[in-house]
Amino acid sequence: MRRVVITGVGVFASVGKNAEIFFKNLLEARSAVRRICQFDPSPLTVQIAAEVPDYNPADYFSAKRLDLLDRFSQFGLLAAQEAMASSGIEVREEERPRFGVVTGTGMAGVSTLDSAYFSLYANQATRLPPFTIPRMMHNAATSQTCMEFGAQGPSFTIATACSSSGHAIGEAFHLIKYGMADIMLTGGCEAPITYGMIRSWESVRVLATGNGDPSRACRPFSADREGFVMGEGAAMLLLEDL
Repeated sequence: MRRVVITGVGVFASVGKNAEIFFKNLLEARSAVRRICQFDPSPLTVQIAAEVPDYNPADYFSAKRLDLLDRFSQFGLLAAQEAMASSGIEVREEERPRFGVVTGTGMAGVSTLDSAYFSLYANQATRLPPFTIPRMMHNAATSQTCMEFGAQGPSFTIATACSSSGHAIGEAFHLIKYGMADIMLTGGCEAPITYGMIRSWESVRVLATGNGDPSRACRPFSADREGFVMGEGAAMLLLEDL
């Protein structure tokens, strides 16, 4: 069995759009929870979430590329790009068959799904964009990451609810440990903040409202905790055989 090491880290999240800012804000206990900006949350009981602030997809991707990318895949790719860059690795052509990608996601392309259903049911659309399916599938971020970096090794997506990303990292670790791969990009990405998704979670009655102070909404170990907060973003690691 081989030893596995982390040689690259990438983050694109509500707390910070790169790993350095992310960890700095964590150490300073800065909350990323605020009133939802992606749509008007006024009709909702829960109007807060941990959104990536001031995010404009066109700042990072071409219009042609965005046709293929749901918001969760965009975040996954941006985190993967940082992980690859921070590792300093250059994967050679002969190494690509042993370079894989495993990502985790619980909800996948819900922005695409929400938009598609609105077009069908509210606007009476008779057809949808042809890339609707490849945008919304759970393995979309994995597939896009493989194409971005030329990974040809073991590549798949894990959807095990809140443990999806941790599960993905564990699987990637085992692939290297037991000799089935040499290099793995792994982590998770999520972008579940849509009107329909918040409404769905409201019905379970597990979301925190913040009680007028969004920055205090997420406090899982406090005696007066009231629930959890929906968030979005991505984090990726590059794992290698030592």
